[in-house]
Parts: sequence; structure tokens; C-alpha cells
Amino acid sequence: MVHFGRNELKATVFGIFYIMLEGASDKNGVWAQRLTVLDIIVDFGQVLRTVITKEYGWSGEVVAIIFKFDVIQLLTEIVLDVLPMWIFFVVAALLAMTAIGVSIFVGKLFLEQKNDKIWPIKLLRFLVAVLVTTFFTNVLDFIIYPINCIIDDENTSLSQLMKGPDAPCAPFAFPEVLITIPSLLLTTLFIVFSLVAGLLAFEINPLSRHPMAMFTGRIETSWTLFKVQAAFVVFFAAKVNALVAALLMFAHASWLLWAHLSILPFHEAPTNTARGGVYGALLWATITNIIIVVLPQEMRGADEENWKPGVLQTVLVCILPVAYQAGVMLTNFSIERVKVQLKQLKREWSAELGHETSTTGFKGRRQGRNAP
Repeated sequence: MVHFGRNELKATVFGIFYIMLEGASDKNGVWAQRLTVLDIIVDFGQVLRTVITKEYGWSGEVVAIIFKFDVIQLLTEIVLDVLPMWIFFVVAALLAMTAIGVSIFVGKLFLEQKNDKIWPIKLLRFLVAVLVTTFFTNVLDFIIYPINCIIDDENTSLSQLMKGPDAPCAPFAFPEVLITIPSLLLTTLFIVFSLVAGLLAFEINPLSRHPMAMFTGRIETSWTLFKVQAAFVVFFAAKVNALVAALLMFAHASWLLWAHLSILPFHEAPTNTARGGVYGALLWATITNIIIVVLPQEMRGADEENWKPGVLQTVLVCILPVAYQAGVMLTNFSIERVKVQLKQLKREWSAELGHETSTTGFKGRRQGRNAP
């Protein structure tokens, strides 16, 4: 009988991610770096889609254009012509439950010191790589499918699926609530799983601290929280106060860019600059949300009747690439600043070493002359 206390829990969780990531974080060739940058850009498209939405006052055409930056969601929309949305919900829920279940199974194996089974660790490594990084935003969107109709009545709902196409959105009515509540519980578990994976795999794992490591847990965990915030704050923007929601997003995006420039969590310059550009563009996107929300309806630059954006919204969106480049430039400046500091430390260390060497040599010569 295994007694599972607090210390055992900490040791087990640490062991899961230590074993899972062992030997996987030092394969940083040129193509690995390019794939990492590509993954960052794809991830950026998913998050940008959740930041610039109609709930903040953007026109339908701008939202449709930004939607095309999310490659995964764009492919999903193509498949939706053949498969209904509830199938994606079921698949995403099964993937999330599998990841959580495999984590528990691997933890049990580790606690019982049965580390000879490799396939659960490889499966968990794959699920973390897919669900926690590249497809996190989309999987989260699919899992919260039962409540998506609250934001937009045009979204398909469980009520339509169960009661007919004319049924109103009522995710907490019976029998919809039998699916809604478990999906929200699963969403919570999936978010916690992703946060723990990001923090432990990239922070307390000793392998993340060696010179070939790629991630720092604090920034990655905050980035995951930003995705969660972007997915859920839109409900607040739609039903309560869009300005408060926009300000919350702006504050989080500002901290992300500042922390990234201060810490430079990636050990490869191309990866650092790509993520810096992403944070710069997202910061600008949150600023534009505040601008659109604050302006009166007639000054927002959107022709809602014809579904067209005005000059203001067009200009704000066109500045996004400039904001991305600004983030890249700020990151490069931070990298150069660190290089200057390292060179200064090297010169000081060399000077101190040379002084000690000369002093030691002088003492040695004096002792040699005084020797009998």
C-alpha cells in the first residue's frame, strides 16, 4: 500500500516531467529552431484570433481577416463542412482526458518505482507537445463548445443538437447541463494540467537549466495563462464590460513583453526574437481593443450594416506587422545589452585573473631568491 502525502505528490509530479523530458530538450539544430519559430507563429495566429473579436467592437470583415491567421482553425472550418462541431468537442475532450489519465498512470508507475515501461512516458511526451503548446487554444475552444453559444447566438449549441435547430442557447438547462458541467470540470483540469506541465517541465526540471535548454517556466506559464484569459475574458466583454476586459488583456500583454525582454527565456536568438515580435504584436492588439471600445459607436470606423471596416480599423490592423517588428527590435536590443554585459564581465574577470597570476608569479620569484 503506497501512502500518498504532500511530499510524495511533489516527488511524483517532478519525476513525471523529469523522465518525460529527459534527452528531449537538447536537440536544437537549425531545423529544430526553425520548427520552434514556426510553432510560435502558428500559436500567435490562434491567440490573435481570440483577442481581436466582435465583442470589442471590431467589424465582421476585420474579424474574418484575422481569423485567417489561425491556420488550425481555418483547417477546422473546412472540415466543419463535412463534420459537425460536436465531433471536434468529443475528440478534444478525449484527448484532454487521455493526457490527464496518462499523467496519473505515469505518476503511479513512478511512485511504485516501475520505470521500465517506456510507452506511457512517450505517449505523455507527445500529448504535452501537442496539447500544451501548438494546439492548446484550439483544444480549449473545442472543450468549451457547450457554452460558446453564450458569446454568439450564431454558434451551434447543445440545445440545437438535443432539442432541434430552433432551440435557444441554454447550456445550463436540462438535459444540456449533464454535458456542460462535466465539460467545464474537464476544462479546469486541462488548464491546470497545461500550467503544471509548462511550469515543471521548463522550470524545476534540471535539464531546462543546462546551456542547451529552450524554455523558462515563468514566462511559458504566463503565456498559457494569457491564452486562457483570452478565451474566457471574451465572455465578460460580451455580457458585462468590454473595456474592463480589454484593460485586463492589455495589462497581461504588457507584463509578458516586459518579462520576456528582462529574462530572454529562450537560449536561441531566433526563438527569442520571434516570441518578442509576437508579444509586441499582441500588446498592440490589446491597445487597439481599448481604442475601439472607448470610442463612441459612430467613431469606431465600422459600417456594421455593410459589414465593412472603416479607415480607423484598417489602419489599426495594418500597424500589427509594425508592432511585431518593434517587438523583434526590442528583443534584439535586449540581446545586445546582455552581450555587452557579458563582455564587460569577461574583461573584468580576465583582468582580475591576470592580476592574481602576476602577483603569484612575483611572490614565487621572491621565494625562489630567498630559498637556501
